[in-house]
Amino acid sequence: MLGFLIRRFAAGLATLFIIAVFSFCFTRLAPGSPFSSERQLHPEIIKAYEQYYGLDKPLYVQFWRALKGYVRFDFGPSTMYRGRSVNEYIEPGLGKSIQLGFLGAVFAFLIGLPLGVFASAHQNRIPDHAAMSVATLGICVPNFLLGPLLVQLFSLKLKWLPSTLWPEDGSLKELSKLILPTITLAMVHIAYISRLGRAGMLDVMNKDYIRTARAKGLNEWTVFVKHGLKNGVTPVVSYAGPMVALVLTGSIVVEKVFAIPGLGQHFVNGALNRDANMIMGCVLVYSALVIAFNFVVDVIYGLLDPRVRVS
Repeated sequence: MLGFLIRRFAAGLATLFIIAVFSFCFTRLAPGSPFSSERQLHPEIIKAYEQYYGLDKPLYVQFWRALKGYVRFDFGPSTMYRGRSVNEYIEPGLGKSIQLGFLGAVFAFLIGLPLGVFASAHQNRIPDHAAMSVATLGICVPNFLLGPLLVQLFSLKLKWLPSTLWPEDGSLKELSKLILPTITLAMVHIAYISRLGRAGMLDVMNKDYIRTARAKGLNEWTVFVKHGLKNGVTPVVSYAGPMVALVLTGSIVVEKVFAIPGLGQHFVNGALNRDANMIMGCVLVYSALVIAFNFVVDVIYGLLDPRVRVS
């Protein structure tokens, strides 16, 4: 098991380094300048800015300097917000994005997994068809469309829930601001998890050891829960890693729709203003989170299925 963990950890570090190299090159070699605006600056001023931010150095020198900062979780100064560092925006924004992503992931599992298991227990009957219809609808409607629809219905028409902004305190009224963003972020994952859970349970329930358990006289509920559920949900566990990636990247759109000051907002603003350090900070933080969650999923999957540790 230790060798399995070391290999996965080393692969994660290598992946993060490759992402850093390519992202750095793309942001530095992209056309345009972070100092270009409607008010044209004097060339001498632009030159002074480039010297201050180290943009006049060769690309490999810029990357080496930046890499030493990345190791210390220091992404350098922002060219968009002059005189301030990227960390001043990433650290508070990251907390909000993680909270929103965590709520979306938990909500997706709490709804999607029971829905898929319930559908598999009623295969080819009305509950099964109804559950899969809801899942198909969740896949077909993108979050940039679902968010405004939920705001239109629950905020503007019914006036049940607030539509935007981040909670200022822990009161129920303030926390209710998270309901619509969480549903918007989780809906597509509820659909995928329910379909994976249903397919995994149907596959397991046709295995030989399940027939053997039934032949021993065990009731169907015991067979379904005790013998089928553990192996039936392994496809859902394997989906958890990619789902985290989709939750984090999907939160960029959701944060924009609901005006949440998270990491996604800073990433979009950095891209629009050609703030290379802000873009790199957001990309590396997103990538590190995705790799870390995939590592955790690999560990859990290895505990559920020993064959993964051997391979």
